[in-house]
Amino acid sequence: MNKTLVHQEVIELMEKWAPQAYAYDWDPVGLQVGSLKAHLNHILVTLDVTEAVVDEAIKKNANLIIAHHPLLFRPVSQIDTDSVKGGCWRNSLSTT
Repeated sequence: MNKTLVHQEVIELMEKWAPQAYAYDWDPVGLQVGSLKAHLNHILVTLDVTEAVVDEAIKKNANLIIAHHPLLFRPVSQIDTDSVKGGCWRNSLSTT
Protein backbone atom coordinates (compact mmCIF):
# COMPACT_ATOMS: atom_id res chain seq x y z
CA MET A 1 0.00 0.00 0.00
CA ASN A 2 1.36 3.43 -0.96
CA LYS A 3 1.38 6.12 1.70
CA THR A 4 0.26 9.58 0.69
CA LEU A 5 2.50 12.30 2.09
CA VAL A 6 1.22 15.62 3.35
CA HIS A 7 3.10 18.89 2.93
CA GLN A 8 4.12 18.88 6.62
CA GLU A 9 6.13 15.68 6.08
CA VAL A 10 8.03 17.22 3.16
CA ILE A 11 8.76 20.34 5.24
CA GLU A 12 10.10 18.10 8.03
CA LEU A 13 12.36 16.26 5.55
CA MET A 14 13.64 19.61 4.23
CA GLU A 15 14.29 20.72 7.82
CA LYS A 16 16.51 17.66 8.38
CA TRP A 17 18.42 18.31 5.15
CA ALA A 18 18.64 22.11 5.52
CA PRO A 19 17.87 23.15 9.10
CA GLN A 20 16.21 26.54 9.59
CA ALA A 21 18.93 27.31 12.12
CA TYR A 22 21.31 27.81 9.18
CA ALA A 23 19.09 30.48 7.58
CA TYR A 24 19.64 34.16 8.23
CA ASP A 25 17.17 35.65 10.69
CA TRP A 26 15.70 37.78 7.87
CA ASP A 27 15.26 34.78 5.55
CA PRO A 28 11.62 33.73 5.08
CA VAL A 29 11.66 29.95 5.58
CA GLY A 30 8.79 27.50 5.49
CA LEU A 31 5.38 27.21 3.90
CA GLN A 32 4.16 30.58 2.63
CA VAL A 33 0.86 29.72 0.97
CA GLY A 34 -1.31 26.67 1.45
CA SER A 35 -1.91 24.05 4.11
CA LEU A 36 0.58 21.81 5.86
CA LYS A 37 -2.20 19.19 5.96
CA ALA A 38 -2.65 19.12 2.17
CA HIS A 39 -1.97 15.77 0.50
CA LEU A 40 1.00 15.87 -1.83
CA ASN A 41 0.42 15.33 -5.56
CA HIS A 42 3.76 16.34 -7.05
CA ILE A 43 6.60 18.70 -6.09
CA LEU A 44 8.17 21.25 -8.40
CA VAL A 45 11.61 22.60 -7.40
CA THR A 46 12.82 25.96 -8.72
CA LEU A 47 15.17 28.84 -8.07
CA ASP A 48 12.50 31.55 -8.47
CA VAL A 49 8.71 31.38 -8.45
CA THR A 50 7.61 32.96 -11.72
CA GLU A 51 4.38 32.86 -13.70
CA ALA A 52 5.92 30.21 -15.98
CA VAL A 53 6.81 28.06 -12.95
CA VAL A 54 3.28 28.31 -11.60
CA ASP A 55 1.90 27.42 -15.06
CA GLU A 56 4.19 24.37 -15.15
CA ALA A 57 3.11 23.32 -11.65
CA ILE A 58 -0.54 23.53 -12.69
CA LYS A 59 0.15 21.60 -15.89
CA LYS A 60 2.00 18.85 -13.98
CA ASN A 61 -0.54 18.76 -11.11
CA ALA A 62 2.19 19.80 -8.64
CA ASN A 63 0.62 21.26 -5.54
CA LEU A 64 3.89 22.06 -3.77
CA ILE A 65 6.60 24.36 -5.14
CA ILE A 66 9.93 24.42 -3.33
CA ALA A 67 11.89 27.56 -4.23
CA HIS A 68 15.26 28.95 -3.16
CA HIS A 69 13.94 32.50 -3.65
CA PRO A 70 10.50 32.75 -2.08
CA LEU A 71 7.55 34.39 -3.78
CA LEU A 72 6.97 36.52 -0.66
CA PHE A 73 10.20 37.97 0.69
CA ARG A 74 8.94 41.08 2.48
CA PRO A 75 5.57 41.68 4.12
CA VAL A 76 2.85 42.11 1.51
CA SER A 77 0.79 45.30 1.42
CA GLN A 78 -0.92 44.51 -1.89
CA ILE A 79 -1.02 41.95 -4.68
CA ASP A 80 -1.24 43.50 -8.15
CA THR A 81 -2.18 40.57 -10.39
CA ASP A 82 -1.01 42.57 -13.45
CA SER A 83 2.60 42.56 -12.16
CA VAL A 84 5.09 39.75 -12.78
CA LYS A 85 4.92 38.38 -9.22
CA GLY A 86 1.22 39.12 -8.91
CA GLY A 87 0.63 37.12 -12.08
CA CYS A 88 1.60 34.01 -10.12
CA TRP A 89 -1.29 34.69 -7.78
CA ARG A 90 -3.65 35.34 -10.69
CA ASN A 91 -2.90 31.90 -12.15
CA SER A 92 -3.21 30.05 -8.85
CA LEU A 93 -6.44 31.84 -7.94
CA SER A 94 -8.03 31.00 -11.29
CA THR A 95 -7.59 27.26 -10.66
CA THR A 96 -9.47 27.25 -7.35
